[in-house]
Amino acid sequence: MRTVLFFLATWILLSSCDDFTKGKKGGALATGKPGEILMVCTDNLWNSSEVDSLIYALAKEEEPYYPIEYAFKFYHKNVIGFNHLHKKVRNIIILEQQHNAQYSPAKIETIKNKWVKGQTVVEITFKSPEDLLNLIKYDAAKITEIFEESELNRNVQSYQMAKMTPLANKLFGKYKFKLAFPGGAQILSEKDDFMRIDIQDRSREMKLDGGNNYETQRANFILSSVMIWQQDYTNKAQLSKESLLAIQDSTLKIYAPHHKEGAYMATEYDSLVYPMAKVFEFNDLYTVEIKGQYRMNGRDDVFMGGPFVSYSFVNPNTNKLVTIYSIVHGPSESLINYIREHKSIFRTLSLE
Repeated sequence: MRTVLFFLATWILLSSCDDFTKGKKGGALATGKPGEILMVCTDNLWNSSEVDSLIYALAKEEEPYYPIEYAFKFYHKNVIGFNHLHKKVRNIIILEQQHNAQYSPAKIETIKNKWVKGQTVVEITFKSPEDLLNLIKYDAAKITEIFEESELNRNVQSYQMAKMTPLANKLFGKYKFKLAFPGGAQILSEKDDFMRIDIQDRSREMKLDGGNNYETQRANFILSSVMIWQQDYTNKAQLSKESLLAIQDSTLKIYAPHHKEGAYMATEYDSLVYPMAKVFEFNDLYTVEIKGQYRMNGRDDVFMGGPFVSYSFVNPNTNKLVTIYSIVHGPSESLINYIREHKSIFRTLSLE
């Protein structure tokens, strides 16, 4: 019953991304880096094996990517010294042990916009280490989902506010649907039923150890692209994972070549990162999500790869099978937040 009630409360709290705009007019906005969660608790709790287990469960490995991508990173602030500056952080878990019987099993409360707009706070109160371990077993996945939904909804709102009308109109003219993108998105190529949109300014500064206590920096360029293609829809067999991957490989070979002649983008089928698929409904559309890795084929001297996520559905306006395929490339850097960007872009899909 506790788990059911927690799930219902969470669903109500997360049912609309519009909640992120509510609150006092002119109020401050949440700060902090995407994909980070501040855990507020005593030092003893933070250093306990139970909290280690909780963090590991909440971090959640994003399959099937390699190197491993974890959904969240955690950092700590003691309850003493948790002041107004820390209360502006976007994602917060407040963990408190109380030796009262009423907190067995653990009490979990999710609060949006608790101190600032765009904030998600999860307050966890428990009695004993056993209660915390039970929470990990039964509720950790749902807590992770709370923060995941919050991150995606923040992105969606940001993209929709950008109002990139020319790009949206171009997409609608070609495909009869619209998407919203982060700022700097530009059409890189367009041919037949294929379009590639690159998201610009994706570079990050990286610290490098030059030895003898000397540090230098360099820019690590992040390639972030969305590719869209479509074909006539005839039967539901086209929406199987095998069929969609076959279409993906044939499309990429033609329309996503490397600048070195003979090299082209392809799906990676190694067992370590074999593509995974799930089916869900989005805006009443039967949708297939596929996650995996891509690589370059055709030449031994071209090394490039990274994660992809794709969404395929039948557009009722055109009776076309549409795929929105997104890739990220960024050596030596966590890419989970770029993957979230692409998941968020799909969530802006509008058929009107």
